[in-house]
Amino acid sequence: MLLYLKGAPALDNTLEDLESKSANVREIEAFVEKIMSAKKETSNPEINKLSASRQTHRHTRPCYKGGSARQVRQYLDTNTDAIVGSSTTFSDFLGVFGATEDDYILAVCSTLRNSKVLLAREPRDLLTNNYNPRILELMGSNCDLQFVVSAYACCAYTVDYINKNDKGMSDHLKSVLHQSLSNNESVRQVLASIALAFYNRSEISAQEVAYNLLQLRIVESNLSTIFVASSPPDTRQRLRKSKLELQELVPDSEDI
Repeated sequence: MLLYLKGAPALDNTLEDLESKSANVREIEAFVEKIMSAKKETSNPEINKLSASRQTHRHTRPCYKGGSARQVRQYLDTNTDAIVGSSTTFSDFLGVFGATEDDYILAVCSTLRNSKVLLAREPRDLLTNNYNPRILELMGSNCDLQFVVSAYACCAYTVDYINKNDKGMSDHLKSVLHQSLSNNESVRQVLASIALAFYNRSEISAQEVAYNLLQLRIVESNLSTIFVASSPPDTRQRLRKSKLELQELVPDSEDI
């Protein structure tokens, strides 16, 4: 669901004056703090109940992609229950790793490629998705609000989400792989099993089916591309010559 609020501030990347940039950021911060929250406990019992039952994040496989901040992630996964139910402060949390607030901010920035708004929260609010108390109370369903910084990124995310299919594909392929390995299949057989499972499980939209049946191009471009191997010559991957060409070479030839 996309929410448009009239008069909401927007990040202005065209500003060059430092004071103007700071004022723009402060305006966004004040707006976000007013409409968004990540607190697990509030003065409203109904919100607390919904926050516990609807807003608590539960890890799935994509959460573990990448190896950055592995030490912090392991600590949080191991001590989640203790942290959420305690009065641990942010300073106490930093002390566990011997880090300063500047170190923390630098670590967070190192994982970002574009501007993003992150809510400040205490350790006890760990794994609580962003929400608006009023919207959460009205809808009674999970919320994960994000402030839109880039209109293009928002459009791209929306399109990707709409076109998202093959739900559960990774779990299905993983089970097929385990089954193939337990049957002591060869590498070729394993690959064939995974390919067949992927083909039979894949889902495509009705529009894509129509394009395929009518043999229409799904993508049009007036630009052509050519692959240029940029790795060192001694590590580049090459294709061997055809069987006929190999037969015409001398037995000790290295030009294959």
